Amino acid sequence: MEIYLTPKTQVGKASLVACLTFALLIVLFFILIGQGQKGGLHFLDNLVLAIPLMAAAVAGIAAMALGLLAILRYRERSILTLVCTLIGIFVFYFTLGELIGEH
Repeated sequence: MEIYLTPKTQVGKASLVACLTFALLIVLFFILIGQGQKGGLHFLDNLVLAIPLMAAAVAGIAAMALGLLAILRYRERSILTLVCTLIGIFVFYFTLGELIGEH
């Protein structure tokens, strides 16, 4: 079993792209906050902040799903795919907590 740094399968590469998209959207979110955007009482009060954050959550969950598919079905053994899958699991866990849990 060889372990690589970069993904070798198409699904593994797609997981990496989704993970990088997640990271870029999170950076965009913090840039917008640095520019003076403020949240409101509810999540959707400021769509300029809500849309990149929702898109980042979707990208993170997609990275998890694609990473799991690459690892389990296509036997992908790359470090970056594993890292992206773990990040996606983390995002999925907290997104689910936000949707289900009470504040």
